[in-house]
Amino acid sequence: MGSTPNSIGISLVENHGNTQPDISNAPSDFVYPSNRLETRLLRDLQSSLDIGEILNIFLKELRTLLPVDGLSYHHTEDQLEYKIGKQGKHQATYHLETDTEKMGQIIFSSRQRFKESGLNIFEDLMSYLFYPIRNALKYQKAVKAAVTDTLTNCGNRIAMETAILREIQLATRDDTPLAIIMFDFDYFKKVNDTFGHQCGDYILKKIAAEIQNILRKTDLIFRYGGEEFVILLHRTTLEGAKIVAEQIRNHVEKLLLEFKRQTLTVTLSLGATAMKKGDDIESLIKRADESLYMAKHSGRNCVKYII
Repeated sequence: MGSTPNSIGISLVENHGNTQPDISNAPSDFVYPSNRLETRLLRDLQSSLDIGEILNIFLKELRTLLPVDGLSYHHTEDQLEYKIGKQGKHQATYHLETDTEKMGQIIFSSRQRFKESGLNIFEDLMSYLFYPIRNALKYQKAVKAAVTDTLTNCGNRIAMETAILREIQLATRDDTPLAIIMFDFDYFKKVNDTFGHQCGDYILKKIAAEIQNILRKTDLIFRYGGEEFVILLHRTTLEGAKIVAEQIRNHVEKLLLEFKRQTLTVTLSLGATAMKKGDDIESLIKRADESLYMAKHSGRNCVKYII
């Protein structure tokens, strides 16, 4: 089947598992959804702004009409991926998009070949899915923007406080270690004064991205303010934090940064500490800040720690 978009931008891009859909009983076996089902879809799909919940609702209703084993949804730009149910041998892939928006792709799976009538039902029902998905994506972006530093794409202080509180609670409950690193750029004012704030912004963004690539997926980095950053190390001891901090310091020191035909180098001062019994957000941040202060007053470009 070719890629024929309908009026709201739903298009079948692949029918995998058989060269042609089964049309032996089509279109005579095609059954349009009842008004009751349409009403239920309109109501239920708009009851949530959670993409996973929306997809679950949609699959549940779809199964009342078709032998669908599962579906998956992918949105590359927002790095979203959901898989619901079982992934079958036969798949039908659709893109959700308008002239100005791309809202990802949805893949339906089944152990049976899809009939032409089944593909028609997919396309009819997906018209009810289109706007709830778009609203959920917009909501998710708004929530992310509220807790993200716009320059570096790291978490902001609001996100940091929420994450540290959650990690402290988990570490206390599970009796697991938790460590934190605070770092600052050395002589950063001189960079801004010499090369301008545009260069300073470039360096902050570039170094933040480099550090994110070093960290594990379970570790989190936040912009604390100005050129100060905080790294939250999940299930990590103080010794582990010292190793990570030294890896970061060494990596950044060796970087050659190119900005408007200028080759620049920067260094970091880093302080590390680990959670102790009775710690809260304030006490943990305070020790990390004190250890950073020690590093800045010990020649910079070094790692210091407080037990």
